[in-house]
Amino acid sequence: NVWLKPMKFALSIELLALTTAWYVGHLPAEQRASRAIDWIVGLLIGAGSFELAYITVQAALGQGSHYNVGDALHGSLYALMGIGAIVLTATQPLLAWQLYRHPDPSLPVAYRCAVLIGLVLTFVLGAGSGGLLSSLQPPSGGAALPLLGWSLGGGDLRPAHFVGIHAEQVLPVMAFVTATFHVRRAQTVMWATTVAYSALFAGLMT
Repeated sequence: NVWLKPMKFALSIELLALTTAWYVGHLPAEQRASRAIDWIVGLLIGAGSFELAYITVQAALGQGSHYNVGDALHGSLYALMGIGAIVLTATQPLLAWQLYRHPDPSLPVAYRCAVLIGLVLTFVLGAGSGGLLSSLQPPSGGAALPLLGWSLGGGDLRPAHFVGIHAEQVLPVMAFVTATFHVRRAQTVMWATTVAYSALFAGLMT
């Protein structure tokens, strides 16, 4: 179905935006109204809107958005998509810097650390694997996961990209749950989870 890709990207961008809004809420009120946050939000909305608009238009035309470089126009638009994806994920370490400079002392330390690490890993792992994906088309044919379409035969970097992009949700949630029930072990569990999550990403990249 040609609308599956726009739907998946819409959900992904929505989750990124909602997560960003949630973490901005951890900042002091005056910092939430700062120019830095305005830039982060503006870049996210601009890049995310462009990505989703192009993917949706191409789906409506019955044409591919990714790897569609058959002519100069589509080649240029695909390159702009790549730039947009980098800008979109680059907003997350920028937000991490603001959270590092203006921490909320009422939040558990393990959770705050996990938020910072997750935001940085979303850019490093997500954008890194996305860059490789932009020049390495996933295998076609064979067994694939329903809806997601990921190849089960190996050589598909999309699962690794998915894991990388969602580090900013998984790591903080794990840290928050641990800090709620096992306060003394929260930081140890947080670091162990980060290592395990990174190892999962590395395994999926091979």
